[in-house]
Amino acid sequence: MSEAKIQKHTTSSPFVSVHRGMLEDSSLSWKAKGILSYMLSKADDAHPNEFTILSHGTDGRDSVRSGIAELEAEGILIRKAEKNNDGRFKSAKWELNVEVYL
Repeated sequence: MSEAKIQKHTTSSPFVSVHRGMLEDSSLSWKAKGILSYMLSKADDAHPNEFTILSHGTDGRDSVRSGIAELEAEGILIRKAEKNNDGRFKSAKWELNVEVYL
């Protein structure tokens, strides 16, 4: 799967541009669209995860998890496990696949 490049405004800009197709995607709930919009608003070197998403909204853990699960089920969010040299789980890297909207 190729990785889509997203043109982002500078981090000093107070605005974020999203593709209209993402907002009109009827397969996603408004919750999932909000989480995706938040993730797209972050700088390329930011590493959003469940905890940072939780800390920037009023939804509870189960709500955020279900929105994340929607994005994963649609193939928009891909979580890749990173392991230590001994094969143990180290962390998860999140990637967004927004090619469907380009």
